[in-house]
Amino acid sequence: MGFLSGAQIDCFGNINSTSIGADPRHPKVRFPGSGGSCDIACLAKRTVIIALHEKRRLPEKIDYVTSPGWLQGGDSRLKSGLIRGGPSVVVTTKGVMRFRPDTKEMFLASYHPGLTAQAIADDAGFALDTTSATETPVPALEELRILREVVDPERVFLK
Repeated sequence: MGFLSGAQIDCFGNINSTSIGADPRHPKVRFPGSGGSCDIACLAKRTVIIALHEKRRLPEKIDYVTSPGWLQGGDSRLKSGLIRGGPSVVVTTKGVMRFRPDTKEMFLASYHPGLTAQAIADDAGFALDTTSATETPVPALEELRILREVVDPERVFLK
């Protein structure tokens, strides 16, 4: 299993960690690039994507595909020669998104306590299906301790 993130993630789990702007040779913003994430996206049995939930990070179309997800959806990943893996879940600061088995399009599986499914959909740049979304279960005290002290002690995600 691989864990990935990036500046942009589209509805098929494709990740951009290279540049913002129409021309990658003259970008508005340049990021570090793949750093091995393309290899993880292509070769891992499955991937988990972690991101801050913001409309600008979840656009309808990403500016550059650094790490392939489900490409254009359906069987496009397999047709491109990527026979392994693919993203299984996107965990953001607001909810958990999964991918439809047939279309490979992202949908909201759960929204974190205190939020609504509609608010999360409104903060995505693409149509995010919320029809089957439920509230994310509240973590146990020990799970919170591990998240706060071990996983994210600098509070990047757990502000």
